[in-house]
Amino acid sequence: MTKKTENLEKIIKFLFQVNKLKETYRYSTETNFKGDSTADHSWRLSLMVILLAEELKLNIDELKAVKLALVHDLAEAITGDIPFTLISRGIVSKKLKQQNERKAMKQFQNSLPADIGREIFDLWDEFEKITTPEAAFVKTLDKMEAQIFLLPIVDKLSDRETIFEYADPYVEKFPDLKPVVAIIKERFKKEFKKYKNAPISRRHN
Repeated sequence: MTKKTENLEKIIKFLFQVNKLKETYRYSTETNFKGDSTADHSWRLSLMVILLAEELKLNIDELKAVKLALVHDLAEAITGDIPFTLISRGIVSKKLKQQNERKAMKQFQNSLPADIGREIFDLWDEFEKITTPEAAFVKTLDKMEAQIFLLPIVDKLSDRETIFEYADPYVEKFPDLKPVVAIIKERFKKEFKKYKNAPISRRHN
């Protein structure tokens, strides 16, 4: 087997592995709701990157941002989805989640051709650590996409205030997205009015 054939075999094996993202349902442990999968989420996040980078005329590397969006949740093919609401309530350890995801990404890195594996791991690590403007942009969009996904089932969720404020800490690192976050939050306010005892926000912003 030539080196090229060996590398192609590794790539195909990797693609079979990450296919599990299509069957990794988000927030299903919280709501018994099987809506979007992690693969669905990554697709819409990538689309958000393209649409909003263009509309807002952002000075970022758009291709790199799309790559970040596509790889940021690859670890869930191994670890599964851990809803942020479980972490916010202390049911799941954030540190342990991060350790497991890093281990999964190292596993992917080691299974791929060296250059490709290194690039995918480095992109994931950049997203996690938010070390570039592109990472800050995609990280904020990641939280916004979760809000968009959860809005139709907000009545099924236990911590609506956390969801309402989910993108706030991240948009401070990428303020160009503040107008978009504001639109999403206005939609939440309208939805919250349908439910009793559903807080809006301590800051009401």
